[in-house]
Amino acid sequence: MIDFELGENIELEDISESEKNAMRKMIIVAFWCIQMKPIHRPSMTKVLKMVESEDELLEIPPKSLVFSVDM
Repeated sequence: MIDFELGENIELEDISESEKNAMRKMIIVAFWCIQMKPIHRPSMTKVLKMVESEDELLEIPPKSLVFSVDM
C-alpha cells in the first residue's frame, strides 16, 4: 500500500517522458469529466480533442468544493 500526504508527489520509476505526458493528460481529462455540475463537464467530442491535443495546452479545471482541503 502506498501512503502519501496531500500535496506530496509520487515518483514513478522506469517510465518514459512520453508515458509521463500521457498520464498527466489522462489525469487532467479525468478531472474535467468528474466535475460536480454536468454543465461543467466536457462533451465526448471535447474529451477526444483534449486527449488528442498537446498536454501543455490542457487547462486544469477549477477546484471543486468536494475536494476542498478544508473538509
